Amino acid sequence: MGRYAQSHRRSLEDQNWLFGLALGREMNRYFNLELNTEGARLHDRNAPGHLYTYHTTLDALAILNRDGVVAPYLRLGLGVLR
Repeated sequence: MGRYAQSHRRSLEDQNWLFGLALGREMNRYFNLELNTEGARLHDRNAPGHLYTYHTTLDALAILNRDGVVAPYLRLGLGVLR
């Protein structure tokens, strides 16, 4: 679960929530693979109706320091937005 933080210049309400599910697997010491799907219904302050967004991504993560206190990573993804 997450939250959209939109610019004050947009006419969206302040409280818009994002819901989703992510499944991942550690492939080896250096790589993870994740499948993410998320959706949101954004409320517009000035117009009737809502903006619906749904997306699914397949992401590969390269973990640079898995055993450390800080573990930076690089992420490469492929996805679709509807």
